Formats: sequence, C-alpha cells, structure tokens
Amino acid sequence: MYSLGEGPVAFQYSAEVFPTIQREQGMAWVVAINNTFAGILGLTFPRMTEVMTPTGAFGFYAGLNLIAWGMIFCFVRETKQITLEEIDQVFSIPTKVFLAYETKQWLPWFIKRYVFFNKNAERPPPLLEKAQIDGVI
Repeated sequence: MYSLGEGPVAFQYSAEVFPTIQREQGMAWVVAINNTFAGILGLTFPRMTEVMTPTGAFGFYAGLNLIAWGMIFCFVRETKQITLEEIDQVFSIPTKVFLAYETKQWLPWFIKRYVFFNKNAERPPPLLEKAQIDGVI
C-alpha cells in the first residue's frame, strides 16, 4: 500500500541530512509523521475501495505518486557519496540554482543516456562541484 508519509525515506534520506546535534529530534518527528500518515491510510483505505472501487483507489494513489515524483525531482537534493560536512554546502545552494541544474543539465543527460540509450552521453558535473566553480557557495 501507498502512504502519504515519507515511506522508507524517513529512515534513509532524513538520517543523512539532519545535523548531528539535531538528528535525534529530527528523526523522532520524521518517524511520527510517517506513522501518522500510515495510520490515516490504514483507516481510510477500506472506505476508499468501497466508494472508488479498488481500481479507482489505486489509481488515486498512482496519481499521488506522479505528483510525488515531480516534487522529489524538484526539491530533493542528491547526497550520494557526500560527506556530512558537504551536506551543509549542498543545502546552501539556492533552490532556483538547483532547479536550473536539474532541468537544463541533469534531465537532458538522463534522457540521452537512459531513454535513447546513448552510452557516450557526457555526464554533467555534480551540482556541488559546479556551484563551487560558479561561486554560488
């Protein structure tokens, strides 16, 4: 089943991005929000399947997944192979700069590489490296 909460993200991404001094409180809130929405889903889903039919209920959540994909693409920063000290730098990059990088550099590369299967497509530089070169951070 789908949950309007963070799903598994609460236990992966959130554990990385909270500063060490606030990690315990931050993770407590993340887990509480995740469990709250899982409980709401558990209470409302049976009624949704009666009113909307199972296909309609799952279609509703499929639509929510598409919306979530767009929001993740626009707002969730990549933290792969970044030290804890560099994570602060990643989040200091303005959202406008991040969105410009995602839509003008990363997305075209992704489409060339994985949709058109062009194995020679040149991977764009990581955002953190590009932001340091451009003087954004």
